[in-house]
Amino acid sequence: MGALFDREAAYIAAGRSRFHTPGHSGKAAAMPPFAPVLPYDLTEVEGLDSLYHADGVLQACEVRAAAIFGSRGSFLSAGGCSQAIKAMLSLAVSPGGRVAMGRNAHFSAVSAAGLIGFEPVWLYPGASGVVEAREVEAALSEGSADAVYLTSPDYYGRLCDIPAIAAVCRRFGTPLLVDNAHGSHLHFLKEERHPLSLGADMTACSLHKTLPVLTGGALLNIGREAFLPDARERMALFGSTSPSYLIMGSVDLCLDWLEREGRAAFSRLEERADALRDFARRLGYALPEGECDPVRFTLPLAKNRIPVADAMTAFRETCMWEYCDETAMVFILTPFHEEEDFTRLGEGLSRLAPKMGTAAPLQIPGFPRAEAVLPVREALFAPAESLPIGEAAGRVSAELVCPCPPGIPVAVPGERLEVETLSLLQKSGRERIRAVRI
Repeated sequence: MGALFDREAAYIAAGRSRFHTPGHSGKAAAMPPFAPVLPYDLTEVEGLDSLYHADGVLQACEVRAAAIFGSRGSFLSAGGCSQAIKAMLSLAVSPGGRVAMGRNAHFSAVSAAGLIGFEPVWLYPGASGVVEAREVEAALSEGSADAVYLTSPDYYGRLCDIPAIAAVCRRFGTPLLVDNAHGSHLHFLKEERHPLSLGADMTACSLHKTLPVLTGGALLNIGREAFLPDARERMALFGSTSPSYLIMGSVDLCLDWLEREGRAAFSRLEERADALRDFARRLGYALPEGECDPVRFTLPLAKNRIPVADAMTAFRETCMWEYCDETAMVFILTPFHEEEDFTRLGEGLSRLAPKMGTAAPLQIPGFPRAEAVLPVREALFAPAESLPIGEAAGRVSAELVCPCPPGIPVAVPGERLEVETLSLLQKSGRERIRAVRI
């Protein structure tokens, strides 16, 4: 086992009475349903190190993570990828700066703009569905940007051409930051696809999304030496002073698993995923084209003209999907799915196949292209009023609205609320929005 988990186990085995936080004191009677894990829910007691001043077992865990992921330095987050994203952006850009940012950025990246005080310069995905090198080059040619920030893979598993984009960024001397929340496993596939290995300067990796880690476990992985000195301080700036030892212990155990069998396990999963896609094609499904995560299964609904309600009905009794809208249905495959799980997924595909071609053709909307009227930070903290969606056209948004999943911004603080934007919000079930007070 890893040093952190071993130290936790040793503390438990010592059998001391706990007169420290958390308040359950490790006693089963405090929360009987959680009794098996309560002893591991620890805090910064002697011997367990302190995350933001790590010089013991937590530092050893991070050094181990860096060796496994091939980074210059890796920093633990028990606050999910959101904490790592904010820290990453704060390392690369100062208040008043500009970041060339993919419009499919996650909520946390846009909220970072409000907290740090930089302005996004939006990069819009091309025909491939992801931001392409030519969009990055055009943005950097037109004006200064302190950093380029992309999401790869996206929620559907689509991958940017990171080597090509990294080459563009190097030519302009601009750091490349990648939200790799859904791609922590990419380093362990048959073909190297992790953005840090392909030229990114920093990545935020949400380990819990695709690896055996408790929800909230993540890493900030740094590939450029210049960003290392302030990294821990920035992680502390955006993180809790009471990080979960349950989460951090699970990261330690995951690193152990990755060292022992990660690559072999993902190799088997790639083969199983290929077989699943072959089966789907034999049933007549059109599947995504282009560069995609090999172990994510995305079923295009609009492309196959399948009603979203029928898709949900076909799987609901036996499988639960990660995400589903009129565009696509997303399933995250992991090495821990068993043959029964894949059988159920195949049966759902068989049940749904007769519904292909029964939905009306769908015109998939692009990302909103709204006018930026105020800086993100100014609008986010400006006096505001709540308006019905139907009365908000032409007003300036005072809030960040990102229906989650997938957590991609529809309305951004400081942007004028266009009819197209408001229509998307209504479609997601939103009835009101905060607008900057006139």
